[in-house]
Amino acid sequence: MSTSSRMNWLDGARLAAAFCIIGIHTSTDRVGGAFERASDVDRVFPILLRVCSELASSEFFFLVSLFLLSLKLSKTSEPYFVTMGVQARRLLVPFCFWAIFYAFFALYKASSLGYLDAVVTELSTVSGWGGYF
Repeated sequence: MSTSSRMNWLDGARLAAAFCIIGIHTSTDRVGGAFERASDVDRVFPILLRVCSELASSEFFFLVSLFLLSLKLSKTSEPYFVTMGVQARRLLVPFCFWAIFYAFFALYKASSLGYLDAVVTELSTVSGWGGYF
């Protein structure tokens, strides 16, 4: 048995929640619908993916993250703001990577579904990029 105090099951749960969030974003059209113009057969997989993804999405991810953060704060002697600064630096790089990746994924999705001009227009403005961040 390992002597590590790390709760691997929570890491696994957070990973599952992250994949569910990705599933939510990839199973909808531009306005958040279930590809209403597609045939019923073509809509089955996106709808099933959305239903399964809603089971453990952002709410669960935030809850587990807050639980782990409170656990970390209870075990450390560092002040709250020092701990928050460390966490912010640790999370900022992956957050920025994901925001940029998602913007380019939106371009690919828009190209495939026929609304590329709208996404290109959105990404040509600062407020459009702000929406991804």
